[in-house]
Amino acid sequence: MIAKYNEDNSCVDVYVSEYAKKPKISIHTGLIEESLNATPYAYSQLQKLLDDSPLEYAEMVLNDTIGDYVALCNSEYAEQTETLKIQLSSHYEDMSETQINSLVKEFMMYDN
Repeated sequence: MIAKYNEDNSCVDVYVSEYAKKPKISIHTGLIEESLNATPYAYSQLQKLLDDSPLEYAEMVLNDTIGDYVALCNSEYAEQTETLKIQLSSHYEDMSETQINSLVKEFMMYDN
């Protein structure tokens, strides 16, 4: 089986072979991702997966493990966010918590 991500319709098209003209199934990624409680980091990881390995994305959807993947990404995001807060707070003691949080949010936007 092979899979291709179609950006035009936000679908992962899964084919039984590379010679098949029509996909066996199409997975609408927007509908799948709406049901997930994903952080911006998790969304970026999902997009990276779609671009680099659409078959793996399709397998996770079909095996109902994509939620576990998102939970792992969310956990990584929380850990990285907390580490950044600690580091920035120790370096910039005169900054308020709001300022630190804004910097952390900005740093995390450019993770990839």
